Amino acid sequence: TVFKRKSDHEEIAAEKKRKLVLERVRPDDEPYYLPAESFEGYKFDYVFTTRDGRGTGYYWDGTDSLKKELGQTPTHLAGGDDVDAATAKTTTKKSKTKKKKKKIREVAPIYESDQF
Repeated sequence: TVFKRKSDHEEIAAEKKRKLVLERVRPDDEPYYLPAESFEGYKFDYVFTTRDGRGTGYYWDGTDSLKKELGQTPTHLAGGDDVDAATAKTTTKKSKTKKKKKKIREVAPIYESDQF
């Protein structure tokens, strides 16, 4: 008789990693902050921004790992091609709304007989 183990160490580690990804907990081997003077392109799981304390650079946010785990398309690939964050912002569609033109009012005449 051969008994099969209910759980394997690799399976346990993979499930633990999946749970951490879903809770958006940063892995110990991933740095929280990568300093950068300017945008250097897309980095998986990082957002380019400026924050108090550390300054401008890439900060870990875990969104890409979460979307990958859930089977969704990562933000940088949402358009289908590999685009950076700056291009992605400019390609979003704006809703078409008509702006109302302001009517020019005529100045009301002031008569000398009117007292305030």
